[in-house]
Amino acid sequence: METLIISIPDSKTAMVKKVLKALGVNVKSAKPKSEKISARSLLGLTSAKDAELMEAAIAEGCEQINEDDWK
Repeated sequence: METLIISIPDSKTAMVKKVLKALGVNVKSAKPKSEKISARSLLGLTSAKDAELMEAAIAEGCEQINEDDWK
């Protein structure tokens, strides 16, 4: 099975869905763009190696203390 993402003008959405359903296509609507993505939904998308790389980058770039910065 192939997944195909298409953009349809609002005025044609109902007609296109009707035709696709008649052809036996499983039609799923995308989530509205205004819907916020929760951090919980991203769990499992980052590999352990990627997490280690991110941790190293944070330690290198963000966790540096320069005692003379306040002067």
